[in-house]
Formats: sequence, C-alpha cells, structure tokens
Amino acid sequence: MSQTVIATTSTQAKIDWLLNIPGCPTHAVNYKTEDFSVMAREATGGQGVNVVIDCVGQSHFAKNIDALAVDGRMVMLAMLSGTESLYSGRSLMML
Repeated sequence: MSQTVIATTSTQAKIDWLLNIPGCPTHAVNYKTEDFSVMAREATGGQGVNVVIDCVGQSHFAKNIDALAVDGRMVMLAMLSGTESLYSGRSLMML
C-alpha cells in the first residue's frame, strides 16, 4: 500500500534533504513561497490529507484545515506562532 507523505519546510535546501530520506516523504513544499494546502489537495487528487501534524499553530491553522480530507484529523504538537486563530468554524462544517 502506497502512502502520500507531505512535508512542509522553509527552504529549498531542506526540501532537497527531506526528499532524499528513503521512503518518506513523497512530497515537500516551501510554506513561505507556496500554499501547502493547495499542494496537499493536488497531491491527493483533490481529496485532502487524512492527518495533519502541526507544530506551528496560529499562522498555519487555516491552511491545515483546508488541507484536510473529509473525516481528516489534525494533531497539534505545539503552537510556536501563537494559540489564537481567526479561522471561521463555518469552514469546518463544510468538510
């Protein structure tokens, strides 16, 4: 069974390093220059991801939700950019 694993990072050097790890990830994106939620949707054929593991919090919250598949899960490991979000709960109801 193949899996799609998407990593986000802030530099091309880190993307290159990540993509050379045997077996994972299958995709990597620079969150400073690309919309990772769009890339996640494209990489999953429009379905979205089953799990988001987030260490950033506030500044990535909305894009994390947008990247999720129906019945997807988001795990918050840390909130390095803050704990509050202005994300509309209405979008969650549309999943």
